[in-house]
This record gives sequence, C-alpha cells and structure tokens, in this order.
Amino acid sequence: MTTPTTPTRTGLITLRHRWPTVVGIALGVGIWASGAEVTTGVAFGTIGMASLYLVFGVFRGEFSEFRIALLEVAGVAAVAGLAALSLALEAPADAYVLGAAWIGHSGWDFAHHRANRVVPRSYAEICFVMDAIVGIGVLVTV
Repeated sequence: MTTPTTPTRTGLITLRHRWPTVVGIALGVGIWASGAEVTTGVAFGTIGMASLYLVFGVFRGEFSEFRIALLEVAGVAAVAGLAALSLALEAPADAYVLGAAWIGHSGWDFAHHRANRVVPRSYAEICFVMDAIVGIGVLVTV
C-alpha cells in the first residue's frame, strides 16, 4: 500500500524563478493572437525592442568596451534591417523575413541571457521566449 505524498514547494520555487518565461509566453501568445502578421506596427515593434538593448547598455554602463557597443549596434542594425526589408517585400516573402527577424532576435536575447550582459537576465528571458513565439506565429500565418 502506498502512502500519499505531501506536495512539495519545488514546483512553486521553480515557477517563481521562471516568472520571466511565463510573462514571455503570455506576451508572445497575446501578440500572436492579436494578429502576428507583417504590419508596420509589428515591424516597428521589432525595431523598438531591439533598440532597447542600446538604452539598457548605456544606462548599465556596459559600453565601456568598444567591442560590446559595436556588437550591440550591429545586432540592432541587423534586426532593424530585416524588419524594414519585410515592409518593402510582397507576401509571402515579407512574412518569412519578419519571422526571421523575430526568431533571430530571440537568439540574440538568449545570448544576452547566457552572458548576463547589457540587459537584465529577466528582460532577456522574457524577450527570447516572446520573440520565438511571435516569430513562429508570423511564419505560421504565411
């Protein structure tokens, strides 16, 4: 005969530490459900989110190393370039490019999360989860 086990706090502790993932899922699903397609708003949102890394980097003093500042500017330029290109293309190519921008930014976010540089880890975690969901959502709508 087995005895019932008492619930542990492990699940709650794990959830407490993964709150950015939960927020990222909620935001990503919300954006996807509201119409993750190629629009000016979604494209400029992509550019705005990437640009926030520059703001964080300046305020956190992360750009004292020139190579870090250069890498951040290059990352923003790459994401902004893809988002802008998506607005110039016809369907379905526009969705492929915008989806790639969001998914690429998700990888960028993940790298920042792992390195624990430029932006707070919680922000990077929210973003890499959200961006992956939105990028996949854009590609699924093709």
